[in-house]
Amino acid sequence: MKFFPLLVVSASAAAADAPPPPTGGQGDYQFRYIESKLKMPSEANVDNIHGLAVVSSTKEGQSFAIGGDLCSGVPHGLRLIEEEGQQFLYHANNAQKLSKTSLDGEIVWQNVDLPPGMNSSSYSPTWMAADESDSPFVYLADGYGSSMIYVFTKDGKYTGESFGGVGTEHGQFQTSHSISWDWRENMHQMVVSDRENHRLEYFTIDPADPTVFKYESTAIIEGLQRPCNIRFNADGLGLIPDLEGPVIIVDENNKMISIVNVTDMLGDAGFLHPHDAHWLDNGDFIVVTWDPGEIGYFEKI
Repeated sequence: MKFFPLLVVSASAAAADAPPPPTGGQGDYQFRYIESKLKMPSEANVDNIHGLAVVSSTKEGQSFAIGGDLCSGVPHGLRLIEEEGQQFLYHANNAQKLSKTSLDGEIVWQNVDLPPGMNSSSYSPTWMAADESDSPFVYLADGYGSSMIYVFTKDGKYTGESFGGVGTEHGQFQTSHSISWDWRENMHQMVVSDRENHRLEYFTIDPADPTVFKYESTAIIEGLQRPCNIRFNADGLGLIPDLEGPVIIVDENNKMISIVNVTDMLGDAGFLHPHDAHWLDNGDFIVVTWDPGEIGYFEKI
């Protein structure tokens, strides 16, 4: 397995005649791309980047682990989950494999079993999530397979509970690409990035009961086309990478407040398909793109 820890470094002053960095966004949420502030290790051979997790921070910068080559298959979604004061990474692999590791990559468990009734052509996991309680359960989005949500225990056992499936009705999905825990005060629900239905779908869960996954509401967001994931910062703002090119910022009520069109800004440099994005504590964000795999640092202006 390979992890590529990346260090955010302080950029030196630009030459007076250097062109200004690309910028994007609106209002109070405008950002500029800082090419020098995030370095890919020289040994990294990256074709696609699917997932990103912020795993540590210091006064000097922040380091990151990218969803890269976890043993074999097609690593996809990467989720950092805290359990009893300890942090773990949950990996969803398109090649019918789920993994839980420590932050340094030590494997805690792997599950390569197909859920009952599934076959290799109808099961292709994409992302995992858990709520902020001490619940023993973790939720898996089978985005590239059945568009189901499967419930596992945090020690890797399938509970037998599943929800969703292919469709356009509420509670059904057309590519349940990601599942996230929306901890914000007015939410406290699981949210599914229903990519090809162009929406976010919200569900109530019971931390003690894996049979509960109740549809509550849908978020249709201005400018949103193919949402890949959503993550939240301490102020309750959501950050949504969209496969068509933008990264969309929403307020605590999921109203769009800024669109940073990464592909318009940096398409010539290979930033074509935003696939994951992550807030930093200082208000900046990082985005990774799929096909080709790129990673970029965006500084708040």
